[in-house]
Amino acid sequence: MKLKLASAVGAIAGLLSAVSLFRPNPNKVSVIRWKEIIEWFTNKSAIKTSDKDNVAFTLLRRPHVRPENADLPPISIEERSKAPVILVQGIFNKRSETIIEARALEATQMDEEVAEAHKDNELVIYE
Repeated sequence: MKLKLASAVGAIAGLLSAVSLFRPNPNKVSVIRWKEIIEWFTNKSAIKTSDKDNVAFTLLRRPHVRPENADLPPISIEERSKAPVILVQGIFNKRSETIIEARALEATQMDEEVAEAHKDNELVIYE
């Protein structure tokens, strides 16, 4: 799976808007692991490939260490969470600007591969 930063500003804005309204019951885990992220995407591959406008994404947040001038607006799950790490993972349709399938994870830490994938961007698009 190739990591790629989304270049379509409109699609990113639509995705962020959809995620900000996303109100899941997060799964609580001790460590967010890259292997589990890939497994989830693999299990959802039929959804991802069912429409050319579907893209996979992860949004990583550290609510308690976010600078006040963070690039991306807060998301609803951050208001209720006490976790140091929140990851929203899903499939987003760029055309309809809707989240097709998603989940949220709350954790105390993440593994090195997740940290590496998000070292430059909170939002990563996988195409």
